[in-house]
Amino acid sequence: MTKFDKDLISKIAQQLRDAYDPIIEQMDRRSNMQSFIADVLGDYIHDVGDAVVNNIKGNFPDTWEHVEDYQASVAKAIIYRRNAIINAYFEYLAHIDELNETVIMADDNDLQNFQNLTTFMSDVSADYYMTFLAGHMVEEPDAEVVKGLKYDKISMLNAMLKRANLCEIEC
Repeated sequence: MTKFDKDLISKIAQQLRDAYDPIIEQMDRRSNMQSFIADVLGDYIHDVGDAVVNNIKGNFPDTWEHVEDYQASVAKAIIYRRNAIINAYFEYLAHIDELNETVIMADDNDLQNFQNLTTFMSDVSADYYMTFLAGHMVEEPDAEVVKGLKYDKISMLNAMLKRANLCEIEC
């Protein structure tokens, strides 16, 4: 792999970070849900961006055959950021009781302040990202799940999408 290729990969990964960081930054970290979603998005950026850049030692990762394939994958990730938010939200809803119970159990000892909550949720989110979302984070969300959402759940999702300047889901 040439220096040009390595530099290009770094620039592509930075474009991914530049597209997702503003979304992550606008999430309300006092909310378990938004903290989880922000951290899952951060895990995705790490997996597809930072880890690729940090692990290049001459060979391109097996996930992509050529730098152009990586560039196309990141372009898709940038275009479909809305899907990433929706899919992370769906995973949160699918595991809400488990996630909230985990946070409540840790609350007494580990979550004495706001920083501990964000650190704790970040640790938990990585497991959920790798188990449920890695490989299909930006794919089209399940239409049946969207149709099955109650108005209040759609409203919460739409509020996040609106703050991220992305198209809302119709109620």
